[in-house]
Amino acid sequence: MQGTQWEFHSISMSQSLPEVPLLGTYAPGVVIESGQFITGQQERRIVSDYGLIRFSNLSQSGSNPTIGFSGTHIALAGENNTAQVQIQRSLFFSPEMGGIGLMLAGLNNVVKNGSVITGFLGVDSSGTDSAAIQVQPSATATVDIDIHRCKVGLRWTNNASQPLVSGRINMKDNINTLQVAYANASATQCMSVEITTPGGGGNRQSALSAAGAVSVTASGQQTITVSGLNLPYVPSTQEVKAWCFNDQATAQTIYAEPQYINYIQTESTVSALVFRVKVNPVSGAASGQRLGVKLN
Repeated sequence: MQGTQWEFHSISMSQSLPEVPLLGTYAPGVVIESGQFITGQQERRIVSDYGLIRFSNLSQSGSNPTIGFSGTHIALAGENNTAQVQIQRSLFFSPEMGGIGLMLAGLNNVVKNGSVITGFLGVDSSGTDSAAIQVQPSATATVDIDIHRCKVGLRWTNNASQPLVSGRINMKDNINTLQVAYANASATQCMSVEITTPGGGGNRQSALSAAGAVSVTASGQQTITVSGLNLPYVPSTQEVKAWCFNDQATAQTIYAEPQYINYIQTESTVSALVFRVKVNPVSGAASGQRLGVKLN
């Protein structure tokens, strides 16, 4: 199936699909399972480009039958499929609507640029805080997606079969919890996807300590904090590069060389990264040096 546009405006799902291992009690609104090997024809696959899949204001209504969908909207469970998704729910529903926007459960799938998920502020059908994106064990995907107004932006698996997601997840506004369980992700995974946060932060950025934070005359170990950050998670050691440099307006000829600069993940937070620094002290230097940091 190529270039199709699907639109869903009202849906009520009360049946379960035991063959699809999804969270909650409702069947998903859309399950994409194409791209699998054709039985007996292992050299061929059915691959689909679904174009646009749009859900608009799936809500609780007073009509008969009642429409109340708080399950998974789109489960991308097949292989080698491409889709653009737009899942939008009003901010003004009372009570706030729940569910899972997009579940990544397949292999080598692509969620295209222009994809948007908005309005998952309640709880899902399992009683868990709603999530815009939920990533299942062993899934592999490339995504480019914007997220607005959700309880959880990204929920990661805690299963040992780790997924690998690359691309960009742009968290825009009114997201209560940016991520859940992403600490389980490997360093390779963390470096594979760019996660931006409301207010311009993210896991790919540069930052500076206060000017002169690193003393060039101290002989002992110094603790330096780079603060004022807005990170989606505490980065791993492999994601952090740091260096000392002199940024004084007046040129100097005496500089202190660092013996080591160690990032301390266990003491760091999403707003401040902590480092242990030791320099070869230099007499006659006019001032301290600044610590520079680059993530991913």
